[in-house]
Amino acid sequence: ITYAIDRDEIISQDLGGFAVAASLPAAPASAYYDAGLAAKFDLDLSAFAAMLDEAQIQDYTDDGILDVYHEGYAIPVGGTMIVNAGNPQRVETANRIADTLNGLGFQITVEALDSDDYREALRYGNFDLYFGEVRLSPNFDLGLFFRDGGGGSYGGLANSTMLTLCAAMLENSGNAYDLHKRVMEQGYLCPVLFKSYAIYTTRGAASNLAPAVDWPLGQLTAAEP
Repeated sequence: ITYAIDRDEIISQDLGGFAVAASLPAAPASAYYDAGLAAKFDLDLSAFAAMLDEAQIQDYTDDGILDVYHEGYAIPVGGTMIVNAGNPQRVETANRIADTLNGLGFQITVEALDSDDYREALRYGNFDLYFGEVRLSPNFDLGLFFRDGGGGSYGGLANSTMLTLCAAMLENSGNAYDLHKRVMEQGYLCPVLFKSYAIYTTRGAASNLAPAVDWPLGQLTAAEP
């Protein structure tokens, strides 16, 4: 899926430019982000098609939908993508991704759920894909995805091998290359973007700005007249 997503279009159309594209699970401006590795998982429809061919996924029934051939049956490639209905931007982006995948032969239905139903669906694995927003720690530890009971460990992601790689990354001065390479090659996660914020003001109109998480103004004090 990472090869099918036009991250720049999502940022431009759905977030008004207030984000930066990310093909690895770390902020692109951080030391944890390897641009060379990230480039291998950017938008690339040729790579997308090659992976389908390698997995022998094709339209066996000539109905315009890709199939997996399993035990004598052609099974359509698709399912339900859930998203939190409380955030219109996320719903818009989820639909944009689903439309892209469906245009390439998938059969994805987006289901926008209220917050409680969304969390319940995540908890019980009632989804095929989910689109969500995750807040990572400053050291971009991915343990929350791969630890039993972790805050992002949905859909059976708990994995001791991945936890070992997470620990190695933290111990190795933040060298996340091996961890990120395995995350992307195994398709555990599909990063899309990291949000950004901006403050627009005339010169001298504000001072003492103290940015905080989800509140870029922090404390805003008017400048002396």
